[in-house]
Amino acid sequence: MGSCHTDNHTITIFNIQDGEVLCYSLPLIKGQIFTKNGNRCFNCDSGVIILHQYNGNGSLISTTEWPVVNSEFKCIVSLSLDRNLLILEYFGMQHKLNVIYQPRRTTLRVTPVYIICQGHDGLFQAPTGIDNTVPSACARISLAARLIQSLTAEKLYEAKVGRKAFQLEHDLNRSGPDCIVFRSQLQMDIARKMNSRELWDHFGRELMMSPLGSKDRKFLAFISCTRYNLARNKLPPKTHDDMLAAMEAHVALGGGGLAIFGSACLYTWPRQVDEVIPRFLDVTRVDTQNFMDDSCYRGGTLVDALLPHWVAVCHELGHTFDLGHTPDGIMGRGFDNVNVLFTVPPCEDNERSKL
Repeated sequence: MGSCHTDNHTITIFNIQDGEVLCYSLPLIKGQIFTKNGNRCFNCDSGVIILHQYNGNGSLISTTEWPVVNSEFKCIVSLSLDRNLLILEYFGMQHKLNVIYQPRRTTLRVTPVYIICQGHDGLFQAPTGIDNTVPSACARISLAARLIQSLTAEKLYEAKVGRKAFQLEHDLNRSGPDCIVFRSQLQMDIARKMNSRELWDHFGRELMMSPLGSKDRKFLAFISCTRYNLARNKLPPKTHDDMLAAMEAHVALGGGGLAIFGSACLYTWPRQVDEVIPRFLDVTRVDTQNFMDDSCYRGGTLVDALLPHWVAVCHELGHTFDLGHTPDGIMGRGFDNVNVLFTVPPCEDNERSKL
């Protein structure tokens, strides 16, 4: 059945209240289309809902479209500081939502960092046609940090402990960059010979001894010179261990004041908000002869490579907050389905929705 073309609708938001104050800037908005008599609109199996965003002065900031699937929708919006008016529109019906973005008053923060070693140009490994420049890397990292912030708040809200989240560097320092470029004194060739623990130890010390060093910061760092370097006479890896054997300057380790990662899967990450849903649905095959697939070869697509890498960031960052391992969820295993938080699946699947 196609999109519903009547004006007999109401738009209901499930997770955010009108006038709510949020300490993070990229909230997820979840809702559903109902008929005016309060029933779920089963005719609304597809289509789009339009989101208009206005700042506190009444100026239009953006207009975006989000898919409606089985009458449900999820939107992501980048809030302006202070007051935001969000107007959701579906076939002539509107729902207004006032949201205030107001970071907490604290000095504690998570600081995204892109580490460039001596002798490296800062370009992360990526297929031809993918923007792998330093600004692109920083955009991907900072967006991921904001999405993790949103994920944290949403899951705590679902657990009925309140919508809470850590603050990012840019929340507290509006004049600074979303992601800081850190020029390391470590030579690229040496970094590529180090193991995970050595990389964590070295960059942890170097960051803390730099002007950025502070007990109030947890660093979320990525190394630019990570390289997937499979020998030309070898077939693509069939196991995760084989894949790791082809990696240089690769790490996924968190604890204390540092969560640090390689950059070999950054090419799969979104750079901006309108790329989030397409990236989470991208089933393009990974060229495993030339590029890293962090999915343990369970799917072989770009989204399969993205999710384990992206969620490992959530997991290892959790360790910096002294979170231990759990049987399931983000701090457990088998959690590579975080995309279901931000997308509406074509059919209900309760098992896949457990994070």
